[in-house]
Amino acid sequence: MKTILAFILLIIALTDVSAQEISNDEYNRLKVARQKFAEFDSDKNGILNQKDINGIRSPYIKSQFVGFLEIQGEINKEDYISHFKTSVEKWDGEIISNVVYKEIGETKLMLDIYLPPNVGKKKIPLVLFFHGGGLSNGRKEGIGIKRDVVEQLARQQIAYVSANYRLINFKDIFAKDCITDAKDVLRFLRKEGHKYGLDADKVVTWGISAGARLAMMLSLTDENNLKGDEELFDYPVKPVGAISWCGATAFYEIIDDSMKNSPLLLKYMKKITLEEDEETVNNEIKKITPISHVDKNDPPLLMVYGDIDTTVKVQHAHIMENYLKKANVPYKKVIVQNGGHNLWAGDNIEPSAEEQSRITADFAIELLTK
Repeated sequence: MKTILAFILLIIALTDVSAQEISNDEYNRLKVARQKFAEFDSDKNGILNQKDINGIRSPYIKSQFVGFLEIQGEINKEDYISHFKTSVEKWDGEIISNVVYKEIGETKLMLDIYLPPNVGKKKIPLVLFFHGGGLSNGRKEGIGIKRDVVEQLARQQIAYVSANYRLINFKDIFAKDCITDAKDVLRFLRKEGHKYGLDADKVVTWGISAGARLAMMLSLTDENNLKGDEELFDYPVKPVGAISWCGATAFYEIIDDSMKNSPLLLKYMKKITLEEDEETVNNEIKKITPISHVDKNDPPLLMVYGDIDTTVKVQHAHIMENYLKKANVPYKKVIVQNGGHNLWAGDNIEPSAEEQSRITADFAIELLTK
């Protein structure tokens, strides 16, 4: 039976260093270093070797390891934290972290802004990014594998914004709430973005996996759809384009007939809304499915998908392409040969990680610098 939803839990072990014993700055660097080590350690054996480093997408990050590996051959966790912690998130421009874009009860939803170096007085276009994690985990912090793209954007005086959103718990937070939060990020940028030099008229949305679905929903749905924060609702924004790295576009179209009447599938669908009526559930599923919202007024979409991705199958790109063609919406589709859900990793991928970055950056730059 096909897997409908994959939950990927990332557990990052921290040592007994507390924020009280060292500065907040140092504590944050140590925390990021541990997270990055876990990300780079592809076989999870506690050692970084040449194979692990080859799987890193960013040439900038790869270059940090060259001399060390020539001398030592491998890098353990302690060496990584000692030698690389201060350069993990080096950024030549200004970083404005943890800007609160809305509050729900005691929950503060925040975003980070990476401004290009040497920013002038003119308003800056931006790429708005949403992290992956099945809408159930993930975080906004760090550039990570996206550094190549972000640096290319910065050279064209384009900012990068990364935002958190509520994570689904199948109790009182559902996929629709994640999309609503993403909408409110855009509305906040319209209302308050000028304070940070940002131009809300020039936004391209981008995401990986579950975040890619959010990015697409923002460009495909009406800007007044999905009301969230009362104070933000009067500040609508329509992106000028969207980028999907392996994001789900369809639901019913990728399951066979035998699954449509499956008790397991029906149970899953009910978890989306807590509804019991099947017709109501079907309508709610369509509301959070990108292909359901395609029309002739949509901005251009870039789709980058791996041909051997088992988490979000490449069929999602092909199905979306059919809908875009029918509506005459501009798009670009890139299928990464030998690419899995981590598009940038693996042997013999084509286009390469560097080329994927270039394609992604060029797509956004063309739309944002017209």
